[in-house]
Amino acid sequence: MASVTEKNISDQVDIIRPSEEFRDEVDISFSFKNNTLIIFEKRPYFLDRSRIIEGPFFKARFIKAQKKWKIYWMRGNLKWVLYEPFPEADDIDTLFKILRDDKHGCFFG
Repeated sequence: MASVTEKNISDQVDIIRPSEEFRDEVDISFSFKNNTLIIFEKRPYFLDRSRIIEGPFFKARFIKAQKKWKIYWMRGNLKWVLYEPFPEADDIDTLFKILRDDKHGCFFG
């Protein structure tokens, strides 16, 4: 995982962000702590547009012993579940390809 940096992740997240013109309405961001990547949507709260709310929709945890990323999506009950049939990725590029492709509509609906 030595090659994974916040810059690598940021570059990948930039690919899935909405156009500049829409980012004040909805945007995509991430956090990366303790080998866990969480990608979330940011938007103004509808009752108070000065408040920004965040809704996580993608989680990946790097398992050092296996040198693999485990991939999760958040269900409607707000619990993280392994993303089947692609529950893992070998590298950051594959991880983001799975996210972008979203073959089952779990991440982008």
